[in-house]
Amino acid sequence: MEYLTKLLIKHFPHTPVYSSIGNHEGVPVNSFPPPFIRGNRSVTWLYEELVHAWGPWLPNSTYFDISRGGFYTTLIKPGLRIISVNMNYCNNQNWWLLLNSTDPANEIQWLGSTLQKAEDAGEKVHIVGHIPPGVSNCLKAWSWNYYNIISR
Repeated sequence: MEYLTKLLIKHFPHTPVYSSIGNHEGVPVNSFPPPFIRGNRSVTWLYEELVHAWGPWLPNSTYFDISRGGFYTTLIKPGLRIISVNMNYCNNQNWWLLLNSTDPANEIQWLGSTLQKAEDAGEKVHIVGHIPPGVSNCLKAWSWNYYNIISR
């Protein structure tokens, strides 16, 4: 991630980049424990690295959500907000979801609240993520909650 960040800054110095975490960033692959898992099984190391890697393009206000769950929101220009969701919390290959498959990082709750605030402010929103909700490798309950929020 550090190497890619340096390349993007070198070749596109004035272009902001809004990333989303994928399922291969974790070690082992597809392993994204919920935030309440601590110690050497935690994924905190990865989320802290995301803060560092994505930091050149994102405001400090995003760091808490990234370091807690690998997701964030930011206003990219007046009236336009981006929301980057961590779709690993819907990935049916993430065995940590056996502990909590509905909203292990409170991301769905955060998404609903964030979308409501954006609507109240009259903002348009682009949502980006790695695994599309509704596909076979995204848990049905997570997809249902996601679509329930965005389609209301």
